[in-house]
Amino acid sequence: MANKHPDVSGLKNNAIQKRELAIARGWAAVRSLQAEGVQVNFSSVSNRSGVSKSFLYGHSELRTEIGRLRGIAPADIRNGGRSDESKNVIIQALKNKLEELRGQNRRLRAENEFLKSQLMSNLSDSYEKL
Repeated sequence: MANKHPDVSGLKNNAIQKRELAIARGWAAVRSLQAEGVQVNFSSVSNRSGVSKSFLYGHSELRTEIGRLRGIAPADIRNGGRSDESKNVIIQALKNKLEELRGQNRRLRAENEFLKSQLMSNLSDSYEKL
């Protein structure tokens, strides 16, 4: 018969200890990267510490410190660190690509209509020969 109230305190304690070790590895990676003069960013800290980038982003103190060291305010980290100017450049590039694709779509539709009319003409010529 299954235990309706299993003791999971060991699992919880292990998870807490694992998280604390990951945080400590993250801080140690930040300090060692700084000491070596290597650029501190989420990728370098993740690679050095063996902690995932999502974990680093999820830990507010580590996220703030890494953002500070890479010269980006914590609010900018949430939006990908992009400035308004770079966002405008991306938006314009996407608008240009969209217009190009719309023009290509119009050309292909016109070509499709031309080919349909040619096909109908050829089919009617074939039926007349029968």
